[in-house]
Amino acid sequence: MDCQKHWRNLTWSVVFLGAFAIAVAVVSYFADYNNLKPSKNFEVLRIGIVDGMRLKQEAKCFEAHRNVAEKVTKVLAVIREDSEKMQKQMDEINKNKKLNDKQRRLKLNALDIKWRDKAKLYNKKMRAIKDLDKKLVSFIQDKLLQLIGDIAKKEKIDIVLNKWTIDTIHVFYNRKTIDMTDIVIDKLNTTMPTIDLKELDK
Repeated sequence: MDCQKHWRNLTWSVVFLGAFAIAVAVVSYFADYNNLKPSKNFEVLRIGIVDGMRLKQEAKCFEAHRNVAEKVTKVLAVIREDSEKMQKQMDEINKNKKLNDKQRRLKLNALDIKWRDKAKLYNKKMRAIKDLDKKLVSFIQDKLLQLIGDIAKKEKIDIVLNKWTIDTIHVFYNRKTIDMTDIVIDKLNTTMPTIDLKELDK
């Protein structure tokens, strides 16, 4: 009986010491954790989201890019038409049995010179269109960045992220209440509904 009482007392002593040791460890851990906590709270940032895909589809100013694309299409159509005409003329010269070799060669050379002059003209037109497109991209980008910056300041937004990018960078924070896309599209359509390419090309 005394032996059982002795073992029971010993068991309770072990349990008590174990619980005490755990309590000391927990208190020590949280004391160390509190010492590691920063002395200042982190500032909470407001993040704005702009959907780049919707912007290109719905903002009217981006229609100017389609106008530039139409210019390219028209030039290419003229080049294709002239190329077909030249090929037809070459075939007619080669099939003309009334011409001797010298006459045929002179006519083909003259046709080649005419085509080279036209090619220079077409290259000049294409370079002009390419330069116009660069000006257009720069113009829209500058206006867009300025507009987004003004909206961000007004709405007290710290960071604005593009929801859609070419390299597919995902946005991990997107709350509907601060999605700026509708605001940006509305402002763009109000302040810059159209772009005069002639004025831009001066």
